[in-house]
Amino acid sequence: MAVQLEIGRIAQFDCSGDPTSINPRWKKWKTNFEFYSDGKGGKDSKQKRALLLHSAGPGVQEIFLTLPEGEVEEELNEYETVVQKLDAHFAPRVKIPFEHHQFQTMAQENSETVYQIIVMLTRLSQNCDFGSTIKEQIQDQVFDKCKNNAIRRKLLEKGQDLTLLERWKLRVPG
Repeated sequence: MAVQLEIGRIAQFDCSGDPTSINPRWKKWKTNFEFYSDGKGGKDSKQKRALLLHSAGPGVQEIFLTLPEGEVEEELNEYETVVQKLDAHFAPRVKIPFEHHQFQTMAQENSETVYQIIVMLTRLSQNCDFGSTIKEQIQDQVFDKCKNNAIRRKLLEKGQDLTLLERWKLRVPG
């Protein structure tokens, strides 16, 4: 027998702000909502759709209500369809050269660990359209921008044999 848990609310999604950050914020909010919905026990598609629109707030509701006409009414009652439509609405309007510039100028700050710079580069690379070379692009950037010479030396000694995961685990004091 399933137990219904009483779980608090999640913050509404803020549709305003920098248009270049809306897609990552939407993805993060949607992941948070999925955890919330699973905790609430939301299995029915229509109920989950209603919970999404209620939790997201008036801004997302307004967007939903102005989705292009011509949709089959039953489809807009289904959670998956609504999420696909909202994903498309919040999809990034990416300018690849700008995203490459952001990625290439990212440098390790004195207070950042190698792990932190890899996480940041991984996030930045998502809009760069690197395709299958994404790991190599991140690795090259870590080589170029790492402030710790001891870590750089270890990375260069291992060369191609060092996986990105091993790079994350690399710990050199100083």
